[in-house]
Amino acid sequence: MSLALPLTHLKAGKRNLARLITYLENGQAPRTILSALDAARKKSLLIGITGAAGAGKSTLSAHLIQHLRRPRQKIAFIGCDPSSPYSGGAFLGDRVRLGALRDENLFVRSMATRGAPGGIARATPAACGALALAGYNPIIIESVGAGQLDVAIKRWVDLAVVVLAPDHADSIQLAKAGLLEIADLFVLNKMDHPHSRRAEQNLKSHLSLNRNTIEIPVFRTVATRGSGVRELARWIQDRFDSQ
Repeated sequence: MSLALPLTHLKAGKRNLARLITYLENGQAPRTILSALDAARKKSLLIGITGAAGAGKSTLSAHLIQHLRRPRQKIAFIGCDPSSPYSGGAFLGDRVRLGALRDENLFVRSMATRGAPGGIARATPAACGALALAGYNPIIIESVGAGQLDVAIKRWVDLAVVVLAPDHADSIQLAKAGLLEIADLFVLNKMDHPHSRRAEQNLKSHLSLNRNTIEIPVFRTVATRGSGVRELARWIQDRFDSQ
C-alpha cells in the first residue's frame, strides 16, 4: 500500500489496514499521516487491559470481546508482547489465544514492543487511530505483562482495566505498586484460587485507605471459564452508552 493512498481506503479491507500498521511499526509514516491518526483515535472507545504476567489478561480479553460484540459491530484487539533483548523477536502469543474468535468483523494484531518502555509498543496509539478510521469500535489494547512502572497505557485509553490474580495481590505489593494507581476498574481473576478471598480483602483494604480509589469497582472473574466476564462487559457498555 502506498502511503499516498487516502486514509478513507482503510475501510476497504483488512489488508490495507495491516499494511499501514506495519508502516507505523517501522517508523515509515510521514508526520501528516501521524497527525491524522492521532485525531482519529478519539473516534473509538479504547479499553486498556494491563496487569502482571500470568494474571490471565489474554483469556479475559477473549471472553470480553465475545460479550461486547453486537451484530455487525467491528471490534479490534491489539496485543503487545515484549521483544527479546537478544534476538529482537517476540512470541506474539495473542494471535494464538484469540485465533478461534476471528471473523470478518474482528481485527487482531500482535505488536512487539521493540524495546519501548511502559508496556505498549511505540506504534500502538497510531495503530488505534488507523483502526478507528477503519470503523473498529471498541478497540481493546493489552499491555505486556506489566510491572510497577509499565503504565504508559493509561495515557492512551478511555478505560484502564487492571487485572490481578490472587498470587500477585499480597498486601506489600499492593502498597507499593504504581500499576494500581492507573486503574479505572479492577478485575480479580482466577477467583477459584485457594487464596482468592484473602486477595480480595487485601485489595479492598488497600483501596479503602486511599480516597481517590475507594469508588473504583472491583470485578471477580474466572476467565478460563468465562465466569464474571458478562457482568464486566455490561458495566463497560452501560458506562459508555450513557456518555
